[in-house]
Amino acid sequence: MAYVTLVAAILYFFVWAAGLRYTMKTGKKIALPVPALGVVAYFSLIIFCIGRISEAGNSPPRLTTGHYQAMVDGLDYQEVLSMMGTPSDQNPREMDLAGKGVSIPKQVSGLLSGENHQDAIVAKLNVFINGDAGWRGRRDSLGAKAKDESDGLVGLDFVIMALPPPPDEDEEEAEEEAEAEEEEEEEDKEWAPVGDILLRIKEGKPGRDDDDGTLYFQYSSNMTGEEVAQELTRMIDETDEWIAEYGGEDLPTKITIIPELEEWMGVVGNRLVAQVVTGANSSVKVAGLTNGGVRPFRGGQDDIDLRCWFEKDRLIDGDFSVTDRLLLVGFIGNKVVGISQSGIPMPPREVEG
Repeated sequence: MAYVTLVAAILYFFVWAAGLRYTMKTGKKIALPVPALGVVAYFSLIIFCIGRISEAGNSPPRLTTGHYQAMVDGLDYQEVLSMMGTPSDQNPREMDLAGKGVSIPKQVSGLLSGENHQDAIVAKLNVFINGDAGWRGRRDSLGAKAKDESDGLVGLDFVIMALPPPPDEDEEEAEEEAEAEEEEEEEDKEWAPVGDILLRIKEGKPGRDDDDGTLYFQYSSNMTGEEVAQELTRMIDETDEWIAEYGGEDLPTKITIIPELEEWMGVVGNRLVAQVVTGANSSVKVAGLTNGGVRPFRGGQDDIDLRCWFEKDRLIDGDFSVTDRLLLVGFIGNKVVGISQSGIPMPPREVEG
């Protein structure tokens, strides 16, 4: 609007200047103040408009059509900041969104439960130690051997691994071909990890192997499941990489294992898996099963954010728009997942045919 106002001010400036000149020629000095004031007023308005246009050029609007079209899913939060600048301090939930014809992006609206931010949730794994106490070597007790489905803890081998990231399409096809070629030999192979081993726990002489970090606990005769759970909780929780929580009086045989390192926070923690290497064992229930299979950590979720950018259009600025502009962006794990806007001009659709 500054351009329109500037043009009008220039025209009226010349009109009043002509009036002032005419008044001076006619010698009607008593009437000089009126055109003189008009000239001063419109000259001031010209200077003001030039200043606003210059100001608008130095701080142009961020919520533009081009920037909006560049807001694709997966765009990083820092990239959004470089385009849009710092988000508004206004709470979008306190705005009249319906009146502006805009809504919170559906990708995050159902996840935030009335808030604008939710911290990342770390994945967890629950392990239960079940069975009757018994001396070492006693069958049908915790003192039995872990191998050969003897359902005991003596010689137990338990691992936590990290699955590799999901492959792209070419890698996935290559893996499927490799798996098909090895399928016939699978039964003859010894156990092999499905990912990088991050933690290994074995039953044996208590301590920690300095070479590979394996933790050893020893099942002493007549240890109960509660005592074993407490000992394993203590050992795991003393590491720098893991947190272990004991189930307490309500669930005295339960151990909850949680990754402590930042790299496993959020949905990436769902790539962690655990397995009883010694095979099916009713004494060790991992994520609800005792079949010795690979069991996943669950519940990992990235942080969720709803951010708002708002530009209130000035009546006298460097464009021809008088519409306020509002942009709502949903982020999961600092990546754009959904956007909604009001007031940003969109180019007309091209009609084919």
